[in-house]
Amino acid sequence: MHKAGGSMEVTDLGKQPSGFDQLTAFDELVAQLEPQQKVVVIPENQDRFEALAHDRALFTNLWDRLYRLGYLRRSAPSAGTGKPGIKRRQQARRKNSRELKQALKVFQSEADIHNDGWLGMQTWNALQQLYTFEEPTHLAEWLVPRRTAALNRSIELRLRVFGVVSDERNSVRTHGRNRKSGVMVWQAFLSALVRMPATGQNAVALTYLYDLDKLTPLLSAQFDMLTSPDFIRAHPFVEDLLYNLLTIELWLYGFSGVKPGAHQSRLPLDDPRHNALAKAVAELCESEQLGSDSGQSNLQIIRRCLAYFALNEINGEERDSGAEAVVQAIEDMSADRQHAHMLSTEIKRESWGSWLFDGLKRSFRWLIRQLKKGVDWIQEKIRSLATAVKKMSVHVLSFYRRMVRVLSDGLSVFTQRVFSGSTLDVAICRDCDFDFKVFVSSSAGTQEVSAFLLRFNTLWRRVHQLLDLCLLLINIIQYAVLLASANVVGLPYIIARFYKFTRSPRYQFITEAFVE
Repeated sequence: MHKAGGSMEVTDLGKQPSGFDQLTAFDELVAQLEPQQKVVVIPENQDRFEALAHDRALFTNLWDRLYRLGYLRRSAPSAGTGKPGIKRRQQARRKNSRELKQALKVFQSEADIHNDGWLGMQTWNALQQLYTFEEPTHLAEWLVPRRTAALNRSIELRLRVFGVVSDERNSVRTHGRNRKSGVMVWQAFLSALVRMPATGQNAVALTYLYDLDKLTPLLSAQFDMLTSPDFIRAHPFVEDLLYNLLTIELWLYGFSGVKPGAHQSRLPLDDPRHNALAKAVAELCESEQLGSDSGQSNLQIIRRCLAYFALNEINGEERDSGAEAVVQAIEDMSADRQHAHMLSTEIKRESWGSWLFDGLKRSFRWLIRQLKKGVDWIQEKIRSLATAVKKMSVHVLSFYRRMVRVLSDGLSVFTQRVFSGSTLDVAICRDCDFDFKVFVSSSAGTQEVSAFLLRFNTLWRRVHQLLDLCLLLINIIQYAVLLASANVVGLPYIIARFYKFTRSPRYQFITEAFVE
């Protein structure tokens, strides 16, 4: 962890007598860092919400999301009216906080989110899925009546970002209109590209709308048909869609100056002097050796870029290999003491708002891109790496806390001599040899006994699963201790390895075990 010298240490874990003690100590160290703002969790109560509301980047990002989803009327927080001064700023801040809290309350109601505070993990995950272009949205969780209102807002917004739905002002914001017609237009467009089922076409259409890992390869493979004159006459939004998709993919790879929803001019893409999109395209073609022949049309350039993105989508087995690449990148990048110090300094300094609202896929892609072209150790790159490490930490720490809770429940089987039910009518006792005996009172009902044994068996299954997981975690922690003892950053290694576990179906039971 951070000490006076500025380097990050986890050597205290090595003093613990066992691997389980190391796990517990790591959780305690994380808890100790939270008050120092070296590790920040999503605000789950009013105090933390109000504290983080003073982070302008965080507040502005959250405001922008809720505005574009139609929960706020103003595009930016109020700066106040009247004479300038402290009182004016305080009044504006209170007004903005009230409006943002009310918008969050409405969003939580429409998304069927309960007991999550002002901005808990449930609310954060919902915003990530409905707003960003990161990992595929879990549509099965949203295609239910009680969450329709929030999903409909997101559908309209995404159709507008892609250019399928537009109005006279080209506003990229949910207005509560043109959604149904837009979905029908989107379905008709996809029907020309893929075989749609007789039933469930809406679900298929939404899958491509929300999953770029499916959409980008599809459009790249069908590019000739997409850009034919007859197809463009039938689907006039196609060129807008291709431009916007290129913008989103470049943004996911961390190119500066491009942003989803920003209207890009149709100036030539082969000259980076014209606009930010052309500059990002030039950087991509140069770094990935895609070629940059002058005089090519915009569509030819888009075809070349989308073909590259289609081959490098992070999904399935490729996502796992991407995680391994990040682990290796962090190890390599932390091998130098000076670089490790710079990295830890930037992790500590970086504004929370700048990483909280960008997702994991974007940071992974940035790191992989840096690996391919070779990392130049300048301050800007160090800062970006620090941001990427912190992006991974939010989901990882949530997963870790769930794992500790499951582990604690499971280990109660070992630590308690008597494992009783809700009453003393049913109990399981063990002796020193771990022989278990079940005691059932004559007054115990069949349903009570069945429920008790089911709970006990569930804990045992978790114990077996967690023992396997703990062996892996102990090895990771031991290696991180070794890195720390050599003045190398150990915590980013733990974070990166934890991230891979959180994405593995093998440990999905931990993610589903509790709702924070």
